[in-house]
Amino acid sequence: MTAVTDRPAVTPRPRAPRSRLGVICLIVALAAGGLLLMRVPHRTAVPSTGRLSVADAWPKAQRADIAGNLQDGTVVTPLYFIDARTALETAPSPDARTLRLLLRNPDGDLRLLRSQAVSSYPEFNNATMSGDTLIWTESIADHPIEVWAVDLRRGPARRLTADTGNPAFYGTQYDLVVAGGRVYWTAAAPDGSRNTELR
Repeated sequence: MTAVTDRPAVTPRPRAPRSRLGVICLIVALAAGGLLLMRVPHRTAVPSTGRLSVADAWPKAQRADIAGNLQDGTVVTPLYFIDARTALETAPSPDARTLRLLLRNPDGDLRLLRSQAVSSYPEFNNATMSGDTLIWTESIADHPIEVWAVDLRRGPARRLTADTGNPAFYGTQYDLVVAGGRVYWTAAAPDGSRNTELR
């Protein structure tokens, strides 16, 4: 004999519509964001006055006007500024046969440091200072790069080294670094490995 009982039908509980659940989540997120903003101290807004002037941006900067041509009419190219009126520069000779490395003094006088024939494709680069000593690199075709220096107060330019290896110069202020009375630079290892030499 089989007993049959009548059970009441179970009706599923109605779920909250998805849109209502999304609204609840949004309210909770906004409330949390509001609490976070209340904890951040308010900063007084600085009124914008437009672009800064050079004097405001660099109050201790020096300013000077330097002629772009020498008295002989040749065009000068600045290589390194020691201060606003003292600079290491290059300029061709009036006959365009040599490239000159010149030191412009604050009074405008020029001191010839080096000159190389234009036909040898000379390059003067990587200048830096240490005390009163100005240091740079120099190269001509088919010759290795050399490191040169001059005392700004006296004496002629002198070669510091003729063997710089295979230097890694990138045109930055750190290509030549002076420390403890010595000049340092990096160079690729001569054996073709990925090692870097500190010279």
